[in-house]
Amino acid sequence: MSEDRSKPRRGGIPRRLARTGPALFSYGFRPFFLGAAIAAVVDVALWVGALTLGWPVGGGYGFVAWHAHEMLFGFSSAVVAGFLSTAVPNWTGRLPVSGRPLMALSGLWAAGRMVMLAPDVLGLVPSLVIDGLFLPVLALVCGREIVAGRKWNNLPIVGLLILLALANLCFHLSATTGRFGGAPSRLAVSALVVMITIIGGRIVPSFTRNWLNQHGAERMPVPFGRFDGVAVVVAALALLAWSVAPGRPIATGFAAIAAIVHTVRLARWRGLATVPER
Repeated sequence: MSEDRSKPRRGGIPRRLARTGPALFSYGFRPFFLGAAIAAVVDVALWVGALTLGWPVGGGYGFVAWHAHEMLFGFSSAVVAGFLSTAVPNWTGRLPVSGRPLMALSGLWAAGRMVMLAPDVLGLVPSLVIDGLFLPVLALVCGREIVAGRKWNNLPIVGLLILLALANLCFHLSATTGRFGGAPSRLAVSALVVMITIIGGRIVPSFTRNWLNQHGAERMPVPFGRFDGVAVVVAALALLAWSVAPGRPIATGFAAIAAIVHTVRLARWRGLATVPER
């Protein structure tokens, strides 16, 4: 008998899957992936207008800083939110955030996009607060679900969301005071890349394993284990060095080591065995 997902599960924080209201807010990936797609189109149009017609996009931040911010903390954060709002329930076995809470969360993201178009209108501090709230709230929501589901191995994702939120705060300070230079942008890229190395290390081998199983292969991808953990740490160290000391020998050295380690990691996933899938 199929499970009735409208009923709250035992343990943790009970919640029902929204059955009323717009279907858009029944699952997290719907509003956030749609929002990311819309933002991608709108941001490109605004960027072209700012470059060619002098549109005052970004107000006092300047259109270059606005463009960098929206790619890292607007578009990318929506993609991350859409993925995590779908993945976290799968990790924890709990129902996804839906209905009004999801409306509020996606509305907070959209509000950040609006204020960043012209932060001078509300003032830099209110704009910073509105834009800066989304990632901490997303981290809180994901952290609550992971803790309630007792999936402690997924807590590093929450840490990366917090790091991304701190990078966003530093970006605002950099754009308005000149402090930190390009470090906040590099830190944001680093947090996103580390997130990809963790999640990709689970998803990609799983897809490969499914394909190899269907085709009767004997050798399978190596499951996520200690080597993968070391690879993630090495990548994180390389990205941290690049964030704080770009172009320095220490950053170059760590990057070279990370490249070698992750090449071995990719080989362990046996992706080349799926070449016939083409």
